[in-house]
Amino acid sequence: MTQNPRDRWLMAVIPAILTLGLYLWVSGRPAGRALDDARAKLAGSDKSVPKMSELLAKQKIVEDLSDKLSDEKERSLHIAQSLSPGANDRAKAINGLSNMLTAKGLTLVKSAPNVGASMKYATTDIELLCKKQHMPAPQFWHVEMIGSYKQMLDTLQMISHSPDFIVPIGIEMNAGQEKATDLSDDPDKRWALTLWI
Repeated sequence: MTQNPRDRWLMAVIPAILTLGLYLWVSGRPAGRALDDARAKLAGSDKSVPKMSELLAKQKIVEDLSDKLSDEKERSLHIAQSLSPGANDRAKAINGLSNMLTAKGLTLVKSAPNVGASMKYATTDIELLCKKQHMPAPQFWHVEMIGSYKQMLDTLQMISHSPDFIVPIGIEMNAGQEKATDLSDDPDKRWALTLWI
């Protein structure tokens, strides 16, 4: 049988097409399965990806918590600053103390910072706290005055209600030159008060 050019061409192309088809079918099945698996994973991952509205709601919660935290930090810093007076506040507190003594009839003899009291009372924790907050640390003051027991008691009660930072730490009483049997009536008692200002 004689083959014309068309038959020869078909005899060469048909086995090549069949081989190519068989190759694509054999190698395409695993690739198809992999493609199906990838599509299934993509469909499953769509469920785990949060929606934009959920993300915005969570972002709002984080922003609210951040605002609350900054407000709380500011409030705690304000409280810490109010607990540890600066030089101006200390002068105001001492002036207020002088006014209280005068109002209750006590005579102020001497007032000065008391360095020895700082050693006597443990203040390192307070000083470290004030240093961390960049605030001046409170000081101990020694205040001497003359007056009766009742006047001193009234003054201490007035100090406890004072808006200024004044904390009585220690008190000493020395009787005046005249000895009296009723201590509350002796107007010449000398008082030494250690204050934390």
